[in-house]
Amino acid sequence: MRIFRHYIPLDITIFTAGDLVILFAAPYLAIYIRFFQDPSLGFEIFQPVYVKALVFAIAYQFLFFMADVYEENGFRVKTFIVRFFGATLFAIPILASLYYFLPQVKLGRGVFAITFPLVLALTILFRFLYVKVLSLNIYEKVLLLRTNPFNDTLMPLLTGGMGNGYLLSDVVEIKPGRPDRESREKLIEKVRRGKIDKIILSLDERRGTLPVQELLQCRLMGVEVLEAPSVYEQLTGKIPLEQIKPSWLIFSDGFRISEHIRILKRLLDVVVAGVSLVIFAFPMALIAILIKLDSKGPVLFKQERVGEGGKVFTLIKFRTMRVDAEKDGPRWAQKDDPRVTRVGRILRRTRLDELPQLVNILKGDMSLVGPRPERPCFVEQLRQVIPYYDIRHYIKPGLTGWAQVKFGYTSSVEDSMEKVRYDLYYVKNMSIFLDILILFHTLKIILFGRGAK
Repeated sequence: MRIFRHYIPLDITIFTAGDLVILFAAPYLAIYIRFFQDPSLGFEIFQPVYVKALVFAIAYQFLFFMADVYEENGFRVKTFIVRFFGATLFAIPILASLYYFLPQVKLGRGVFAITFPLVLALTILFRFLYVKVLSLNIYEKVLLLRTNPFNDTLMPLLTGGMGNGYLLSDVVEIKPGRPDRESREKLIEKVRRGKIDKIILSLDERRGTLPVQELLQCRLMGVEVLEAPSVYEQLTGKIPLEQIKPSWLIFSDGFRISEHIRILKRLLDVVVAGVSLVIFAFPMALIAILIKLDSKGPVLFKQERVGEGGKVFTLIKFRTMRVDAEKDGPRWAQKDDPRVTRVGRILRRTRLDELPQLVNILKGDMSLVGPRPERPCFVEQLRQVIPYYDIRHYIKPGLTGWAQVKFGYTSSVEDSMEKVRYDLYYVKNMSIFLDILILFHTLKIILFGRGAK
């Protein structure tokens, strides 16, 4: 499903909505179980519950998110149970603290004790029914029309499970050049026999290869025709740089950044960065002391980076490496890099080394969310080998970004290529909703260290 330009897997959308309903309904069911044996109590006992149930549902849903309930394989019952108890370990003290400061939203102890097993039972039942319903063919059958089986990145995605809403029903190989009669007839036959809902085109070259008349016939039969890069984008949250052409970038939906989105982003940047500097003032002072005690050199590290429109600015962050880290010249950071200090390793894993960049955000050099700014020397190198690299400079760089929460740190040109795939997805589908989603993912990384590389 596409929500505010961002593609969200079908199963995650269903689980999120279903869990929210269950979490909201559970306190009502718990009250009924707790008090149904008392005939003197009527429906009035339910009247003041909706605010309490809503607070409980939102808080628990957030903890589900933080516990990776909606990540890969989250619909599997065994995986869900483990993550559910992980969320509950945090839910009990967090809700108890919330009820202490806001007693008006507090659930009674008896109701509270009944609500937790109810939520577990109902969410497990929901996932069990979901898997059963999937077997009733509610997914869409697709046919893959391709020219090069060795350059097909979609096959593993379409055969990897039904959670994406697609089921690969058939494949038609077509030779480059003018399509032969047998391939054209086979396409129509398989579409009719297999009751295909969508055809996905994965062609190295369209000119002289595309079976136009047959695809038009399929389209008039109600079958949707999609391009492989668009489907790849939907399923992975990134753009296949090697397979797209300038025409796809020009005619595809996206790359529309309106003025009101820019204004809202800037407002969000200023408010969140200003509040965060106040909240993190003491932790930042503590980090500065630890850096000084751990190794020689300045607390802050300043470096030139390339920002919006190719403009160079000075980025500020906490120093995580030795002062002589680049005595032999600039080079990529590596996994378990010996140049990283002991404190620096912790700061990198939790992304706390980026906190001083809140100042860059207030100055307007950066945004909260966007592609990470790269060094000028690396930009010159990367734009030579990565297609469409400079598109990421169309917007302000970010403190965090889609590539950061999905991939992590880069240590090579190949890693940079992968991050640009995510960066272009963000630029294409940028929205405030996606920014907020990225900020939630970033918070999870800061608190638990998950996702950072």
